[in-house]
Amino acid sequence: MSTRRSARQSVDIGLANRQSTMTFFIKNHASPEQLLRQIEGLYTAGQIEEALNVCDCVIDAYHPLIQNSDLFVLHAKILFELNDTSDLAEAALEQALILDSSHTGALEFKTILIAQRDLRDGLYTQGEANLRDFLSDEKLNAYALFVLAHHLLWKNGSESEALELFERCLVLRPHFLKARLDLAMAYKKAHLLAKADAAFLECLRLDTNTENHPFYRQHLQSL
Repeated sequence: MSTRRSARQSVDIGLANRQSTMTFFIKNHASPEQLLRQIEGLYTAGQIEEALNVCDCVIDAYHPLIQNSDLFVLHAKILFELNDTSDLAEAALEQALILDSSHTGALEFKTILIAQRDLRDGLYTQGEANLRDFLSDEKLNAYALFVLAHHLLWKNGSESEALELFERCLVLRPHFLKARLDLAMAYKKAHLLAKADAAFLECLRLDTNTENHPFYRQHLQSL
């Protein structure tokens, strides 16, 4: 019987060894505050998968000793950017609110996720109104802008408003890949082909998952 590992097994083992090494480093060489700053740096720089990897290791190594609600709020933001549903992000927010029930960032993000759930469940008037109320307070929140823009783009809302909201979102969070892709699709729908081309190329640059690259190239070829 062959002892050669499959490519999938090699990847799994490599990831497991990497996480084990990182967990050892976390437990022996870094404080939670230092690690939070590291995760924030990765998140800000758009290294979102690496940020999640470090964040998961921190939680594995220290939970339930973690008393910093900011870590769980950041975890929720990372999960929101990387997953198609908000369930994991909501769970991370609940952890933040257990530690600090009045945490402003957690409460604001929870409001956004509730509005997103309303939109997903067909409560369009309610979800849209809650997002507009949230943004009317002049809050600069990339995720509220994204959720509202996504709704407008794909549910027959104002395409011009969706474009404006996506552009504002990406000023605040330039590495937000889901928003960049929606912006590219919005430009394409509006026949702004030069802008669509630039946006799809930026998706290619930002997305570290090469399995998604043929999708971007297909749209580039169709412009």
